[in-house]
Amino acid sequence: ETELPAALAATDEAPKWFSDRLKTTYGNEKARQILEAHRVEAPVDFSVKADPGLWAEKLGGIVLPTGTVRVENLVGAVTELPGFAEGAWWVQDAAASLPARLFGDVAGLRVADLLS
Repeated sequence: ETELPAALAATDEAPKWFSDRLKTTYGNEKARQILEAHRVEAPVDFSVKADPGLWAEKLGGIVLPTGTVRVENLVGAVTELPGFAEGAWWVQDAAASLPARLFGDVAGLRVADLLS
């Protein structure tokens, strides 16, 4: 076995260089809080084609006011979840889905997707 160079060694579950930079910039306590926050798994948001309530139940999540289904502590691969193969939903941050919802019905209109 070979050891990693010191610059790549992990401290606080982050590369040493990153941890050191946080400590220099924010101080030890704030750096510790930032590194601790990075250990928390983010929720996964799903945009659904229809019936957000049904999909919230099937996926073990909640329906946000926007109609997005949010799942905390997702277990397993997204591709193995019910509805994936059928295209019943797609992973999309709740905030990212807002612009399309604000446009309303765009059937027959040209829409440019500038984020793909």
